[in-house]
Amino acid sequence: MLSYAQLPDQARLWIYPASRELTEREVADLRPSLEAFAKAWTSHRRELLAYADVWERRFLVLGVDEAAAAASGCSIDASVRFVRDLGERLDVDFFDRMLFFVRRGDRLEPHYRDAFAEAYASGDIDDGTTVIDPLVATKAAAITGFEKRLADSWHARFVGA
Repeated sequence: MLSYAQLPDQARLWIYPASRELTEREVADLRPSLEAFAKAWTSHRRELLAYADVWERRFLVLGVDEAAAAASGCSIDASVRFVRDLGERLDVDFFDRMLFFVRRGDRLEPHYRDAFAEAYASGDIDDGTTVIDPLVATKAAAITGFEKRLADSWHARFVGA
């Protein structure tokens, strides 16, 4: 398994937001499963150089150095099954795309789409509020755009910004 630092900037990422914050114990219990999956993950019988971890107790992250071997449809399906199984084990939904996150200092504040729009309408969040973009597709994109201003994100279309 690769560390995040070992992933090249062009490495592909999949980020799965958790429907609730994971406990420190859950994260510690998950790490051996994540490591085992990353070490065993293959594409057309070729080992993938992979990374897996949990960020900020909220995001399950998988990464692949596709310069060595690209993730295929079957290998991506295997990762989705793996993440779905983890979610069932933890009673966490990792596939709710209507869950948005706002950065408030050192904590993340979750908002469902309607509540996010209401927070914007009330002025609780604005165009300068930092939001999390779990749709970044590469390490380079994560470095520069995992956190961005609401006005510069796809989130803006949900609030009319």
